[in-house]
Amino acid sequence: MDRGHIPQQSLEELLGDSMALEAEQVQRMNQHTHLSWDMEQLSEAASLMLENAASSSGGEPAALDADRKLGDAIQKEKDKVSTWRPSIKCSTSPS
Repeated sequence: MDRGHIPQQSLEELLGDSMALEAEQVQRMNQHTHLSWDMEQLSEAASLMLENAASSSGGEPAALDADRKLGDAIQKEKDKVSTWRPSIKCSTSPS
């Protein structure tokens, strides 16, 4: 068999694999967008909770501490999600 000749079946398999990888990449990018939106909503909610607690008279210090911890946890998750995008692009780039 000629080394320059690739059987049609092999080409079809490679094309199918390529299409599956492309679909997976799109799905991961959509998932990243969705997670980023969720994190942004949680962050905004935590900020509003902190503002409301700070502006209310006689607010409990324990509640403020819990809100700060929640805000910190949300920010850490948001930072973690933002690091996924570059790794997704790198892992799905053609070799």
